[in-house]
Amino acid sequence: MIYFSQRKLFMLWAVSLPILLSLLGCGTSSSSDENLNSNRFIGEEGEVRYRVKIESLWTSSSHPTGPSFPSNPHFSPPVSVIHDGTKFFWKRGENATKGVESLAETGAVGTIFSEISSNLGKGVLNAESAGGFNASGGASFEISAKNGFSHYSFASMIAPSPDWFIGISNLNLQDDQGKWHSKIVCSLIGYDAGTETADAFTTGGSPTSPIETIHRLTDDSATKTQELSQFFGKITIELANDSDAIETSTASPSITNCVITNKVAANTNTKVVAKYSITFTNLWTSTSHPDGPAFPSDDHFSGAVSATHNGKHDFWKRGQEATSGLESLAEVGATSGFLNEINAKKNDGVFESKTSGFPASLSIDAHSDHTYYTFASMIAPSPDWFVGFSKFNLQNPQGKWYKKIECNLIGYDAGTESADTFTFSGTATNPKEMIHRLVDDDGAKTKKLSQPFAKVTITLDSTLDDSLVTTDTSTINCPS
Repeated sequence: MIYFSQRKLFMLWAVSLPILLSLLGCGTSSSSDENLNSNRFIGEEGEVRYRVKIESLWTSSSHPTGPSFPSNPHFSPPVSVIHDGTKFFWKRGENATKGVESLAETGAVGTIFSEISSNLGKGVLNAESAGGFNASGGASFEISAKNGFSHYSFASMIAPSPDWFIGISNLNLQDDQGKWHSKIVCSLIGYDAGTETADAFTTGGSPTSPIETIHRLTDDSATKTQELSQFFGKITIELANDSDAIETSTASPSITNCVITNKVAANTNTKVVAKYSITFTNLWTSTSHPDGPAFPSDDHFSGAVSATHNGKHDFWKRGQEATSGLESLAEVGATSGFLNEINAKKNDGVFESKTSGFPASLSIDAHSDHTYYTFASMIAPSPDWFVGFSKFNLQNPQGKWYKKIECNLIGYDAGTESADTFTFSGTATNPKEMIHRLVDDDGAKTKKLSQPFAKVTITLDSTLDDSLVTTDTSTINCPS
């Protein structure tokens, strides 16, 4: 591991030659133990520690129709930096620095470390590099942050490639109130550094002249990137400190391709008894809805707001008027207002709340006294249409946790704007209507919108008491 900090500038070189080579270039370790290097260091008083795990998702199956899959797929040593957020060490839409160019083209970390070390005391708290890893492995290490230095950036070369890499730029580990997030999981897309040109997983492309700005591989119109839209990896950043010793966030801001998990304190002294994995799948295509309003060119869903809670509250309900938070989510895709409405009940029935991308996968905890799950996500663009379900009970009538639940998600109208097309610009509905299914509407806009827009799959991962799990192995289908 190479590690720089404001307190001390030093290099800790591993004795193992393969790891030494990985720090200087694009080497990988030969054993599974070496592929997951755990590098720890002690922070100053007032610092918080996060465990970071970067995992590869890059396989011939995940990217079956892109450039020919290489015989030696791997990632270069990831370079991580904790800083104050005033400087971008790499940023989509800007030219790559010489350090980022060197890392993206060859996996070498020397130049980028020189760039970072020149900023010690000028916005940088510390930086480090773990060992490189192959496409079936990953890297694990710890980072240390503190108030004023809460932003995290990293980059690692997709190798072999001309100048492609994975990374995160200026991710804030704190919320807007300066409280630390408990856990962040981000799916990692591929980026093009804009410095070399080639259409294959190979090093040594032709220099790009003039140099292009850093862009997502999915933004590139060249043949090489048309089939590279799948994620190459995943990063998990989880608080390592005792969460009771520091002030943690209860907010869950929406960040593209990331899921932020922050526990909301509940009025209970007992433990979580069920953990569920939730997967959102898009079903909305021009083929699935061929006869409705003209299919939009930028079809997507907003971030999703999810919560587990007791049965006391309906955060949205068919037949009731939309709250201001749900209205904002359904009209413009903003998640903060709806999330704040849920978190306002954190001491009165809410167990956990979070935002995520959509489609996406996430995990959520439920409790024997908080068995209901609610979520919503905007159908975008639209005037005020959304998918979701309200207060679905994760337990059967006998108080046993369901093993697997699948719900086809129809569209709902929030009743706050009126329009007949997939567009953001609608006329305010006056007076407001009640929340209703699009298929319930007599207007022309919804005559052909009866098909599901998405699907959610909820799978039980673990529980503290197997006797509280239903023995029925069949999949439970949600009511429409």
